[in-house]
Amino acid sequence: MADHVHQEMTRNWILVYLRLFLLIVIKDVFLSLVSFPNKSKNLMDRTSTPGEWKCYLPSNGEGN
Repeated sequence: MADHVHQEMTRNWILVYLRLFLLIVIKDVFLSLVSFPNKSKNLMDRTSTPGEWKCYLPSNGEGN
């Protein structure tokens, strides 16, 4: 009878930890979805034109 009680306690603890894990995963997914538009907006703000790009060529003019 004692083994049955311990199995039930173990099952309850596993369910508690599983719920905690799922809560953390849901929170992380939600935060990543909420912060994704802000990151893409910041990337779009830092666009550069081809005139701003620097091209490093050898000094002898070879290597076009």
